[in-house]
Amino acid sequence: MSLNRTTAVICAATLTTACGVLPPGQSSLQKQVVGTWRTVEEVFISGSERRPATYGERPANYLIYTSEGTFCYTFTARERPRFEGRGTAEQRAAAFSTMEAACGTYSIEDEAGKVRVTRIVHSDPNRTGSTVNRQYQMRGDNLVIRSEPFPMDGRSWVYEATYQRVGR
Repeated sequence: MSLNRTTAVICAATLTTACGVLPPGQSSLQKQVVGTWRTVEEVFISGSERRPATYGERPANYLIYTSEGTFCYTFTARERPRFEGRGTAEQRAAAFSTMEAACGTYSIEDEAGKVRVTRIVHSDPNRTGSTVNRQYQMRGDNLVIRSEPFPMDGRSWVYEATYQRVGR
């Protein structure tokens, strides 16, 4: 099975369980994040500077969290050029460079507002199996995810994405 087909199967399986009932003992934040989310804004921040993140000013990103502790996401640039049939190797490489997909598991540290995400499958094979920690916060009906600081262009930056719920 190809990577795209494998990712699609995993995402479809995740979608079918996204409406599950939370088991007893789930954290407060986990109860709030379970569902399907669409990106409202995705930016890199350094001091007072904000710049669009990887997939432009209007990314077409979706993020899904299940009550069982599974996540799945697909991030893409909104305006991606289409091509005929399967396209050339160059066209497929260009399409791959404007998307990211992953599925895996997550756990929540409620008191710290942190989520630990382990990517079991990732469109970039170098990130498969990687684990990242993110700050999570509910702001009204939005979920805000913030990375730990990282170096870019000789400065310290954080990635921040704001999501709006589209389903439970």
